[in-house]
Amino acid sequence: MTANQVLHETIVIERTYDAAIARVFAAFADPVMRAKWGAPSDTAVIIYDKANFAIGGRDVFRCGAKSDPTYHGETHYLHIVPEATSCHPRRLTLTARDCRPHLRPCSSCPRGHKPSSL
Repeated sequence: MTANQVLHETIVIERTYDAAIARVFAAFADPVMRAKWGAPSDTAVIIYDKANFAIGGRDVFRCGAKSDPTYHGETHYLHIVPEATSCHPRRLTLTARDCRPHLRPCSSCPRGHKPSSL
């Protein structure tokens, strides 16, 4: 891939929690809890320098290896329906030229039900 190419992909991640939707949504809204369960492994970390989980709010964070969280990220919350959905674009950078923007629609529903569309 050259420096000016843009790569487009769609990734779908489904996760099941053995907890009530209200508890999962509350954990997502709490930056301490989100950092705890959002890190992809025991050797990784997410550090929220700013966190405002509200429509129009913004998170500023660092992530990566616990020894060197070199990625910088920013999330803007566009749409939130408590205990149901959220939609937020996120940008992740390592350097000024290494930008990985993505849109993250998230839906919650009881086990056995289909998530509502954003």
